[in-house]
Amino acid sequence: MKTHPPLRFLAPICLMAVVVFAQGPVVPATPKRPVTDEYGAIKVTDDYRWLENWDHPEVKRWSAAQNARTREYLDHLSSRPAIKERLTQLISAGSARYFNLQFAEGLCSP
Repeated sequence: MKTHPPLRFLAPICLMAVVVFAQGPVVPATPKRPVTDEYGAIKVTDDYRWLENWDHPEVKRWSAAQNARTREYLDHLSSRPAIKERLTQLISAGSARYFNLQFAEGLCSP
């Protein structure tokens, strides 16, 4: 069974992508369609609940536009080959395995 390293290694890459998106292609519009639920005396409004219906054609179009924007940006990164190589290394790397551990009395303080 192949194991994967913790996702914390991917966090800096994801953060970099989020920060530099401001310089990339135009963000597709995301309409607000508020839905309000009441939980006791508390009202909670969700402007984007409509995006939860993955089978709706409009959600599919919105998702395709977001993916196209992301692909347009990421495909033109000069550091993309290095990022891809590093991710490949991290994903294919094995993780530490410990087995047959035994308690050694007196080595641990209570």
